[in-house]
Amino acid sequence: MIVKKNNLKKWIEEHINNFNTNKNAKCSLILVDLDRLREINYGYSFDIGDTVIHMLHKQLNKVFQSPHVYHIHADKFAVLQAVKDTEEIVKKIVSVQSLAKKPLEVDGYSIFFTISFGISTFFKDINKIDDFIKNSEIALLSAKEAGCNTYKFLDSVKLQEIERSKKIESKLLEAIEKNELTLHYQPQYNYKEKKILGLEALVRK
Repeated sequence: MIVKKNNLKKWIEEHINNFNTNKNAKCSLILVDLDRLREINYGYSFDIGDTVIHMLHKQLNKVFQSPHVYHIHADKFAVLQAVKDTEEIVKKIVSVQSLAKKPLEVDGYSIFFTISFGISTFFKDINKIDDFIKNSEIALLSAKEAGCNTYKFLDSVKLQEIERSKKIESKLLEAIEKNELTLHYQPQYNYKEKKILGLEALVRK
């Protein structure tokens, strides 16, 4: 996987200057995942799986225009696009997803599949390409967690949420390791009936 990621990074570095020469121009890195390829391979055959991959690659090249499409491995592709507005990217994504609206007829089988997309945006002169590959991977994971067959953008708000969750998790694990948490019980009181209905358990540091 490290080799594949390094190859992707090298491809981005080689192709990013094909876009607007303005250093402040923005690009989007779109990661594309063919959902359920394993099920297709083992449920039908690897040849049929390869046919579906080929059809997706062909559709990506048609919509996004080669050489801005890179086959990372197996079921995953990367696309570099200059960003004018997100609506343009969404239209292209919907166009690619149209391939999966009807099943592919291959060797007498009707093959159903879906496609997920993860998108991050960055300035073309950025030197932290690793971060933006990671951001697109996070966006793709969000799309798959949402049920697949959709797309997710990773923006600054989402990044802040992720960083906040990481900090909370880190602090919580540290507190558990140091045995700094104590259990408290807080009564739930009904003022109208003037009685305690139950207790709420709270963990505090």
